[in-house]
Amino acid sequence: MSVCIAEQETIVNFQRGDKRATVYTSDTRFMNKFDKLVQRNGSEWKLEKVSKVRGEIVAKEYSCPINLISFRLKTIIRNAL
Repeated sequence: MSVCIAEQETIVNFQRGDKRATVYTSDTRFMNKFDKLVQRNGSEWKLEKVSKVRGEIVAKEYSCPINLISFRLKTIIRNAL
């Protein structure tokens, strides 16, 4: 029972005094990205929770230091070498 694309979401949550942010996602693209970050040596990303329905993973929750969350002014286009 996978979550249909139209219903997949990602939620970043933290409060001003927090040291870590939580990231909840049911979007498989972001699950793959965050799983890779968790597995890297020296990573400060942690997998906190896995949500399953009938044995199938439908969402995951991660945490990271707030300073790893950034917001950009605009999209940067980089030229491939």
